[in-house]
Amino acid sequence: MSFFFGSKSAKTFKPKKHIPEGTHQYDLMKHAAATLGSGNLRQAVMLPEGEDLNEWVAVNTVDFFNQINLLYGTVTEFCTIDACPVMSAGPKYEYHWADGQTVKKPIKCTAPRYIDYLMTWVQDQLDDENVFPSKIGVPFPKNFLNLAKTILKRLFRVYAHIYHQHFEQVVQLGEEAHLNTSFKHFIFFVLEFNLIDKKELAPLQEFIERLRMFRGMEEDEEEEKLSRASLVTLPWEDVVFAYIFCALDFKDLFCLRQTCKTVMKMVDEYFSVSPVVDLSRVAAKIPRDVGLNVLVHCTVLRKLNLANCRWVRDEDMKPLFAQNPHLISVDLSGCSGLTDKSIIMLALKCKELKILNMTMCVWLSPHGVETLALHLRNLERADFSSCWEVNNASIMKLVFKNPRLKSLHLTNIYGLTDQLMSAIAAVSSQLVELSVSGCWRISDHGIRLVGEHCRNLKQLYVFDCREITERSLAPLRTRMMIDRPVINIPPYAKESLMDKHGFISLRKEVMQRTRSRLP
Repeated sequence: MSFFFGSKSAKTFKPKKHIPEGTHQYDLMKHAAATLGSGNLRQAVMLPEGEDLNEWVAVNTVDFFNQINLLYGTVTEFCTIDACPVMSAGPKYEYHWADGQTVKKPIKCTAPRYIDYLMTWVQDQLDDENVFPSKIGVPFPKNFLNLAKTILKRLFRVYAHIYHQHFEQVVQLGEEAHLNTSFKHFIFFVLEFNLIDKKELAPLQEFIERLRMFRGMEEDEEEEKLSRASLVTLPWEDVVFAYIFCALDFKDLFCLRQTCKTVMKMVDEYFSVSPVVDLSRVAAKIPRDVGLNVLVHCTVLRKLNLANCRWVRDEDMKPLFAQNPHLISVDLSGCSGLTDKSIIMLALKCKELKILNMTMCVWLSPHGVETLALHLRNLERADFSSCWEVNNASIMKLVFKNPRLKSLHLTNIYGLTDQLMSAIAAVSSQLVELSVSGCWRISDHGIRLVGEHCRNLKQLYVFDCREITERSLAPLRTRMMIDRPVINIPPYAKESLMDKHGFISLRKEVMQRTRSRLP
C-alpha cells in the first residue's frame, strides 16, 4: 500500500508504528523518552546498563521512523513531482530506488515517489515479527543489525532531502528547532553505534561535523563540571545544610570556614538559618569579630550555647536576644564579660525559655535572678552553680514562678539555707534533680523536707555539705541516687573524728572516699 499517496489527508499523518505496552521494548522506549527529556542527548543515546543492543537499536529505529514521518509530513505540500522531480540531497547527490525484492534494479523517480517507496518498505520491515519481534522470548535475527543499518541509512536520506530542498519551508513553518533536535538525536545515535558508513553521511557532512564538535564540547563541559564538582556546587540549603553541616560539630564548621571565602560565606549562611549555635568548643580559639559575625546573623535560634565565651559583652547580647525571641535553651556559663543587663534582656525578650545555665557567672546578682522570676514561667532546668551573690529570696521567687522545674543546680552558693529548701519542697513537686553541693548552711532539716515532698526526685547532690548527715540521707537512698557514699565508722575511730562541739566531722573522710571512686 502506498504510504503517502492516495488522499489529501496523507499530507498530515500520524506515526504508524507503535510498540505494544507491557513489552520490554516499551519499557526501553519510556527510558529513551525520559533520558531524552533531560536535555542530554549524549546520555540519551547510550545503551542502558544490562540491556541488549539489538533491542535498543530496534526501539530507537522505530522512534526515528515515527519522527521522520511527522517531519516529512509538514513539507509534503512543498515536496511535489514538479518541485522535486528527482530524489536528491543538493546538486551532488541523487538517490535511485531499489529494495532488492520487488524492485531489484535501481530506478530513477521523483522525491515524493522515492520517499513513499522508502517509508512503505520500512513500515513493512517494522511490522515483520521475524525481523522486529515484539513478543517476549522471540530472538532477533542474526542479521538484524545489518538490516537496521540499511533502514537508518535510507531514513538519513529523508533528512538530507529536507535540509537541502525544503529547509526554507521548514523555517517558514517554525519547525526548524524540531527538525534540528530530531536530526541531532539521529546522528548522535548512529555515531554512537557506528550504524551508517561515513560516505553515506557526505550530503550533510559539514553540518554533522559541527554537531560532532558540539557533542565534543558537551562532553568536555560535562567532564569539566564533574571535575569542578565540590561542596560549594551542591545546593546549599537542600543538601549541604540539611545533610552535611548538621552532622558536623561547630569546631569542624569553623575549621571548614577558614578554607576559602565562598565556604566562609556558606558556613555563615548556615549559622544564620540554623536553630542551634554552639560555640563552647571553639570559645577560646576564635577571635571576637569572628564570633560576633556568627551571632549577628542568627534570627531563628532555639538553642544557644556560649559557654566560656569570655569575649561576649552586654551590647552583643541585646540584639541577639531581641531577634531570637523563641529561644528555649541558653548556656552562658563562664561568660565573665557579661552583667545583669544581659539577663534582663534575656528575661524580657525570650519568654519561652526552658533551660538556663549560668554556672560560674559570678557577676549575677539577686536582682538579675528576680528579673528572670518576674518574666519567665516555663523554666524546667536552671543552673546557678557558683553564682555566689545569689541569695535565698531571689531563688525562692524563681522557684515559686516556675513550678515545672525538673532540674535545679545551686552548687557552691554559700548563702543558701533551709528556708530555700522549704520553698522548693512546697512548690517543686516535679523536681527530678537537685544539687546543693557546697552549700554549707543547708542542714538535715532542709533535706528531709525536700525528700518528703518532692516525690519525683531521683538525683541528689550534697557533697561537701557539712550540716547534712546520714540522719536525713539514709531514708532517701532507696529511692534516689545520692552522690555522697555511706561511711561506716568503727567505734574506736569516732573519738578521733570528734570536733570541738562533740560532733563527728565527716568532711575529710567523705572527700577522700569520693575522690578514690572518681575515674
